Amino acid sequence: MASRRAAAYGANVIASVIIVLAIFVVVNFISSLYFARADLTEDKEFTVSDATKQILSGLEDLVTIKVYFSKKLPPYLMNMRRRVNDLLEEYKAYSGGKVQFEFIDPADDPSLKQKMQFMGIPPVQLNVIEKDKAQVMTAYLGIAILYENKREVIPVVRNTENLEYQLTSGISKVTMKEVKTVGLLCLGDNFRAEENFTRLRQALEKQYDVRDVSIEDGRRISKTIDTLIVLGAKELSDWEKFQIDQAIMRGARVIFMVDMVEREKGKLLARPAKTNLNELVEQYGIRVNKNLVLDKRAATASFSSGFMAFMLPYPFWIKVGRDGLSRDNPAVNQLSYCIFPWTSSVDVLNNDNSQIKYDVLARSSQASWVQTGRFDLSPQQQFVRSSAKSYDLAVEAAGKFKSAFAGKEAPKPEGKASRWANKDEKVKEESPETKIVVIGGSSMVNDEFLTRYRKNDLFLLNLVDVLTLGRGLVGIRTRGVRDRPLEQLSEHMKATIKYLNTIGVPFLVVAFGLIRFYVRRKTKRAL
Repeated sequence: MASRRAAAYGANVIASVIIVLAIFVVVNFISSLYFARADLTEDKEFTVSDATKQILSGLEDLVTIKVYFSKKLPPYLMNMRRRVNDLLEEYKAYSGGKVQFEFIDPADDPSLKQKMQFMGIPPVQLNVIEKDKAQVMTAYLGIAILYENKREVIPVVRNTENLEYQLTSGISKVTMKEVKTVGLLCLGDNFRAEENFTRLRQALEKQYDVRDVSIEDGRRISKTIDTLIVLGAKELSDWEKFQIDQAIMRGARVIFMVDMVEREKGKLLARPAKTNLNELVEQYGIRVNKNLVLDKRAATASFSSGFMAFMLPYPFWIKVGRDGLSRDNPAVNQLSYCIFPWTSSVDVLNNDNSQIKYDVLARSSQASWVQTGRFDLSPQQQFVRSSAKSYDLAVEAAGKFKSAFAGKEAPKPEGKASRWANKDEKVKEESPETKIVVIGGSSMVNDEFLTRYRKNDLFLLNLVDVLTLGRGLVGIRTRGVRDRPLEQLSEHMKATIKYLNTIGVPFLVVAFGLIRFYVRRKTKRAL
């Protein structure tokens, strides 16, 4: 009897195991046909964005992505290979099969290595530990995006944090019928894009045709410029102001990053800049003031004194968080913060103009103040707030603008450049619908500052994307860029927390001991 029960029990166990295994097989088979997952991150970092889906769904022809990854990679990079594969699987699905990809290992193909070198995909040196020894190995981690006879290359995939933006912008660039043009106009002595703004230029070149613009010696701003970025400030002739004005009248979008205060090289001193650029900007209803804004909510800066280096919050470097960025503007509403170093305040002069809509993109906190006249930039000074309030740091104006030269004759270039003058040149007096952005300084995107804060250029890059392409790529670049600072506390609240920790905790321990003693004594008496 017992043996029958044991046999029956054994048969039931075997049947149960077979049923469970069958369920696993069926579930795995179904999951191979249908893909689903839940992304619980705040910004859906592991889900393809709506902008990417829109671009992929609009593809007209086949896009081929070749992933040149070495098969032999260190263990710490294997997860990145899987992430790249998963992301490209989603691209393939959302494009309806119009995005095809393949992984290629160039290890044993010398001709392919030579071809990749020509394409701009270099070998990289990686650290690896094998047989208890630290070694260096050579590997490839590049991606090529191919469409018809066009090609975009990601030379090295160092991480997948911003890979979606790189892939989507690459696909967008090779499939775009016409690449948009961004012009960089640097104003000021010894102020050159190739010397002071190389990082910004490299970032823009991933999506646009970037050109250096000059208006000296009678040169004109090309009509092919879609978005013009004016960096710095100087004394402009009427001809030079006329060139910028007429670019706006033709419909070009313009970003003014006006330096109304000039820092002395190698010194922590500054003085008001000699410039009349503000006269032109004021014609469009916006003014940059000759001051510097300081804020208690400041970024940390490092300084050296002799052989010592120190770091401290620097009020001249204003840290604008989400509460200071426009919630309605797609260029900045995805940013968590942006730093404005040595920046001037910006005022809207004619907010009642019904033809033009003004939007404050960034403003300082309520704990900010300004410095005028003599500018002492020393971080060790005693910062004294005269009066605290919020100041506008960047303003966007959208609408139809009237020319600063309306009702006047077109100015002519002066001196030797006068031979380039066009006698029949006429003033275009009103622009089509366009946009102007005015920011109180250019330091936030120069090479020196971007070396410290590499993500600070996102503010300007997003602006260029929105002005030039619309909402397309905005939101992809800023995914995963989050700043979660501790809440600012008043001095009274800090003191309260300090004394609660110092006195309150010991008091609670003593109180718990007394209550426990009283309860035990009462229990003894009851017994």
